[in-house]
Amino acid sequence: MLIGVSVAEADEKLTKAQEASALKFARQHHSELAELLKKLDQEMASEYEKAIRQIALFNQRLERIRKRSSDDYKIQLSLWKVDSRIKLLGARMTMSSDEKLISEMEKLLTQRLNLREKQLVLDQKRAQVRLDRVQGQITKIRSDRQEYLEKELAKYRRLQTSKTTPTSTQKTKSQ
Repeated sequence: MLIGVSVAEADEKLTKAQEASALKFARQHHSELAELLKKLDQEMASEYEKAIRQIALFNQRLERIRKRSSDDYKIQLSLWKVDSRIKLLGARMTMSSDEKLISEMEKLLTQRLNLREKQLVLDQKRAQVRLDRVQGQITKIRSDRQEYLEKELAKYRRLQTSKTTPTSTQKTKSQ
């Protein structure tokens, strides 16, 4: 399963436009995967459809992320690229005991770890901004408590007074 794509989402039917978009995404961001997809399309149609569906769904999710945060978008795209390469390399490693593959896998795993750390640091900064805002609100409530209560109470007193005191329009009608 690709990052962020559930089995339920992967079971949805794929349109030709989604397929074309997924293939374009794969060609643009991982050419080796695009080549593998061509082979799957010719030899294993069900696996091809499953892979295309996952890529299409991830691409849609990535677009939603891009609209919210370019930093998150860059990190998630990089994570997808690294994870995709890890999966392909893992498959190659099952067929070969070449030491170069192990070295390459170590580099990819290090990249993935660095990207995850980068994402967590970004998340931490956002959480800190939110925490600082909340702390400011707590401080304001504690320091301005009496003033706040008096303003709110005055608002309700004015409301009460306006309901019990006849307005000028009401006085003229009753006369």
